[in-house]
Amino acid sequence: MKTSLLSGFVLASISLVAAADLPYGTVVTECSVPNTVAISFDDGPSTWTSGLIDSLNAANVKATFFFVGTLNNNCLYDKADVVKKAYESGHQVAAHTWTHRDLTTIGAEAIFSETVRMEIALKKILGIRPKWIRPPNGAYNNNTLDILKALNYKVATWNLDSQDWNGASIASSEAKFTALGSDPRVITLAHDALQATAQQLGPWIAQWAKERGLRAVTLSECLGETVPGGQYDIVGGAVPMDSTWKC
Repeated sequence: MKTSLLSGFVLASISLVAAADLPYGTVVTECSVPNTVAISFDDGPSTWTSGLIDSLNAANVKATFFFVGTLNNNCLYDKADVVKKAYESGHQVAAHTWTHRDLTTIGAEAIFSETVRMEIALKKILGIRPKWIRPPNGAYNNNTLDILKALNYKVATWNLDSQDWNGASIASSEAKFTALGSDPRVITLAHDALQATAQQLGPWIAQWAKERGLRAVTLSECLGETVPGGQYDIVGGAVPMDSTWKC
């Protein structure tokens, strides 16, 4: 009986440790949970993001979308239905700043603006504040990190870059994945703002993970965080669209 109780206590303790949310200011580049991968996309929502979500849903995998407020004539508010679709499908919604500025080249006030404008938009659209951010180009320094920590953010970069942003062919991007070992624990970088990625590479990565026997999960899940506690602050329900929904 004592042995059974002790075993149960140990298992419960392990479970609590495994589900601990990471502190603000943490920087991660890879998954920590065995046999998981975090498929992530930057620079959306775009014209092609909705179709990508459909492909991921059909494959029964989850991804993380680092959405940006306004980039390449796209406005987050204009794609609010896509943001909601990603969130309601169980994918993780995270921040990629408002205008995709290099955070290492701007001051605290500008970083505050880049993050808070994104928070305001996601609060209106979803009723949440994201706890995770990916700095544009993955660029940060100690000053940037101190400011993001003070703003209650955790930082995610990647350890597998598809190079889609650099003009890599679909075949060369796929080769990066096929060359990986049996438990790579990758956080990937790709861009749903690129049509070829959204329509070809993204769905292919989802199938690659399944064929390898890996679990393609959200960023927080691949880090052993709670869901949704590790992902978001819930800050009230979404609000109806009004005249303030402008970029």
